[in-house]
Amino acid sequence: MPTATLTSKGQMTLPKSIRDEMGLNAGDRVELVTFGHAAIIVPRNKPVESAFGLLSKHAIQPSGIEDYDKAVRDAVADHLDASKTSTGKKDDAA
Repeated sequence: MPTATLTSKGQMTLPKSIRDEMGLNAGDRVELVTFGHAAIIVPRNKPVESAFGLLSKHAIQPSGIEDYDKAVRDAVADHLDASKTSTGKKDDAA
């Protein structure tokens, strides 16, 4: 994964591999779109539609109701196990 270093003036040089991949040349303008502690560099010399799908490889996989149900069951079971341990009670009815 290419990296860049921020200078004391707040500047950085985009690695050549990134510039080539994005079709950026000297003098091109970019927009920085931030979210949380991350940023996306969007070329201003290209239509915004070209940025769609950039994060798709980082997307959370879709899940169904069965996955949700299992997660809830697991959380309830963990909670019940933790409460039994903290109170010293053993309840076979759970």
